[in-house]
Amino acid sequence: MGVGRFYFAKTGAPVYGRAQPSAPPPYPPPQGGREKILLVLPAYGLRDYGRPLGHGLNALGLSPHRLILVETAHRKDTLWAMEEALHSRAVAAVAGFIDQIDLKTNQRLQLAATDCGLPLFLLRPAEFLEASAAATRWRVGAAPAARDRFGLITRARWRLSLERCRNGRTGEWMVEYDHVAHRFSLAAALADPAISRSTSETGEREPSLRRAS
Repeated sequence: MGVGRFYFAKTGAPVYGRAQPSAPPPYPPPQGGREKILLVLPAYGLRDYGRPLGHGLNALGLSPHRLILVETAHRKDTLWAMEEALHSRAVAAVAGFIDQIDLKTNQRLQLAATDCGLPLFLLRPAEFLEASAAATRWRVGAAPAARDRFGLITRARWRLSLERCRNGRTGEWMVEYDHVAHRFSLAAALADPAISRSTSETGEREPSLRRAS
């Protein structure tokens, strides 16, 4: 495993939404006996984005009882909490919001995640693009939701851009969450070639993802 970096627009963080499913989805059993996910949020992250909402987590198939939320006052505390969580090997994954991080610290976290065999996700503001030891770098943004004929939202959508991938290829996708199958998939307009051709013929195109400068 290794470090992955995600860049969010302020309107693109899905777990802070207010979706309210009629019933909790059936959650898959945890793998390897570890079911908890540690999320580290510093004070400035809470100020800009707020705390994760249980209904939003439920809507994306993540039971809120699996989330351990750690709130920190300073950047150094955030980095320490993530690194200690990795070394403990007590959780299934570690994620943390961090605005600035130097390359040396980034490399230390990468080594810790690799040695412990755990995924580590650094959630970053979109404006920070300094050098990184992360295996991948994703940019995540909001996209217009799919709606039914009455105009009601049926599936939430996001724009994904893989801007860096070690030993792999980059790319751009629009994905949607299926609340019935409890999984993400390509949006129909991209997954169905016939729909894509029809879209191109009519001249209607989805707005493109913004590339990092």
